[in-house]
Amino acid sequence: MQHFAKSFQSIVLKDIIPALKNNSNTITKLCLYGCHNSSNLPFLFGGLSGDLLEVLRFSSYYIEDFIQLQHVNFLNLQTLKFSYHCPKHEHLMKFLENNGKNLKLFHMTNSNKALRLSIANLCPNLRSLFIVFNDDELNILKTIFNNCKYLESIKIWCSSTIYDGKNYLVEEEVFETVANYSPNNFCELKIYNTSHFQISSKDLESFFISWKNRTPRKVLSLIILRTEKIFVQV
Repeated sequence: MQHFAKSFQSIVLKDIIPALKNNSNTITKLCLYGCHNSSNLPFLFGGLSGDLLEVLRFSSYYIEDFIQLQHVNFLNLQTLKFSYHCPKHEHLMKFLENNGKNLKLFHMTNSNKALRLSIANLCPNLRSLFIVFNDDELNILKTIFNNCKYLESIKIWCSSTIYDGKNYLVEEEVFETVANYSPNNFCELKIYNTSHFQISSKDLESFFISWKNRTPRKVLSLIILRTEKIFVQV
């Protein structure tokens, strides 16, 4: 049993914990959908803390159990994704203090400035990151690039217009920052775009010229998606 994915809306979580613990040394990927405030969730994770390494995923409105999970050490956890709904930021920051050093992939949509800043300090070995920046947080992106030396891929939400009452980074400044500040191993930029305007050919040409002049030179995968919702693909 290497991969366990289940919706706990229709079952009692405590009834399956013994079976999961008996197979804990073989479970490396755990996906949780709709865990509605189960007081047994920390015990489940406690039994898997030494072996879970691929994915720890929540997509639920009710994830208050992260109050306890923030203190669990996952010795081999490399991938952490949150779809749509995330724990309270202070709880997630504590979780990253304990587990961020081993993370190689971290995807989340909902964060605050303090949490975004903490990624640069607590997750130095990231290879892939998806995060949403406000329009005044270009320096945070630069700090992440500077501190996360192994980063290869980043996915960023961009919009040149106000979306959902907020302003986000625009493509032009993201292009410039990626070209000038991304680490040597960087090779993939994915932009989720909600603007009503197309990215200008001038901005693209300028970015490609800057990328071509980088040393060392590396092939870049540039993916631009038009979308109306912030989401994480798992």
